[in-house]
Amino acid sequence: MRIASVGHVLFAVTMIGLGIMAMIQGSFDPVWQPAQDHIPAQVVLVYLCALISLVCGIGLLWRRTAALAARVLLLSMLLWLLLLRVPGMIFTPAVDFWWSACQT
Repeated sequence: MRIASVGHVLFAVTMIGLGIMAMIQGSFDPVWQPAQDHIPAQVVLVYLCALISLVCGIGLLWRRTAALAARVLLLSMLLWLLLLRVPGMIFTPAVDFWWSACQT
C-alpha cells in the first residue's frame, strides 16, 4: 500500500491529531463520542482509543505499515460500533444513536 493521494496524508494527519488531542485532554475525541458513562474502565478505554488513533495515523504514513494500520483502524471502529453503538440502537432507538453510528 502506498500513499495514493493528498487525502491519504490528510486522513493520517487527522488520526494523529485526534490521538494527540485525546491523550492531552484525557477524554474521548469526537470520533469516539458519545461514550456512555457506564463503560467499565473508561479511562483505560480513552487512552487505548487515543493510542490506536495515534499509532495507526503514524502507521498510515509508512509504506510497510500502512496496510496493517488500516486494518487495525477498521477493526477498532467496527468493534466500537458493534459493542457500544448497536446495543444503544436496540434498547434506546433515539436519533442520537443512529446519528452517531452513521458518523462512525
